[in-house]
Amino acid sequence: MSYMEFQINCLLYLQHFRDITGGVLNPLFSLLTACGEFLIPLSAVSLVLWCIDKKSGFFLLLNTTVSVLLNHLLKNIVCIYRPWIIDSNVHPLESAFKMAPGYSFPSGHTAIATGIWGGIARVWHKNKLVLFSMIALICLVGLSRCYLGVHTPQDVVVALIIGVFVIIFGYKVYNWVDNGKNRDLYLTLTVIVLGFLILLYTTFKGYPIDYVNGKVLVSPYAAKLGTFSKYGILFASFLGWFLERRFIKFDEKKGTVKTKIIRFLIGLVFLVPLIACTSEYFQMIFGQPIGKFLYYTAIGFYITCIYPLFIKLCKL
Repeated sequence: MSYMEFQINCLLYLQHFRDITGGVLNPLFSLLTACGEFLIPLSAVSLVLWCIDKKSGFFLLLNTTVSVLLNHLLKNIVCIYRPWIIDSNVHPLESAFKMAPGYSFPSGHTAIATGIWGGIARVWHKNKLVLFSMIALICLVGLSRCYLGVHTPQDVVVALIIGVFVIIFGYKVYNWVDNGKNRDLYLTLTVIVLGFLILLYTTFKGYPIDYVNGKVLVSPYAAKLGTFSKYGILFASFLGWFLERRFIKFDEKKGTVKTKIIRFLIGLVFLVPLIACTSEYFQMIFGQPIGKFLYYTAIGFYITCIYPLFIKLCKL
């Protein structure tokens, strides 16, 4: 049995389990996979950043955006097709299929989950309940991607490795910033420039174009477009972090528990519709790929500096 056959067989066993149980666990695993999408993780980041510990909140966000962009870079270098393209016996859950465009390796959902929930585990590792629950959540998000039939185990494992590496290295760099003058500026410029180089590379590199029944299996344009979204939120997160750190300087620790809950809920009133509206509206106005970039830039700026400035001015 080849290595890829083993990967596919793992998915087929999970698919068989899904079939014989009548999909009773489908809602649970769909919820778990949502913990690797943007809405739930970014809401968690916003709670930490706006109400609990600003430094930790920024670490979670910056760590995640780097991990996601590196994950996407590898995805566009290797160009491995989705499991159902490799083997037609794999039948992903329809709801998950719609959320799984582009190439398969590594898993973007696992990258986000590792960045956010793994970052929380790193920051609050002394709390064993937090540590082990976050590790368990990451593993369950990865398992959900295989259970739903949209990723192979290798996609999940490699994304997990990338995320852990970024957490370890990023934590050291993040603390390094506080021990020297203008290091925040150097870090921001370095990441933005390197991210832009990744954007250029994935935009102009060649991609395989394979057809089935006259239809392209994976659109190269879609693969390129994905980089604009990943770079957009990375660009805004790092620049917003720098602007807040240098100029806004809001105090997240001020206020009672009740005040912080109100502060968080008000922030969600605008954040949730912004994430839920998708980038289509931005693309209608600004066109592709600029609309895609601006949409994710708007999300990043809102979390890092627009709402923190609102908090400070309104004394929330």
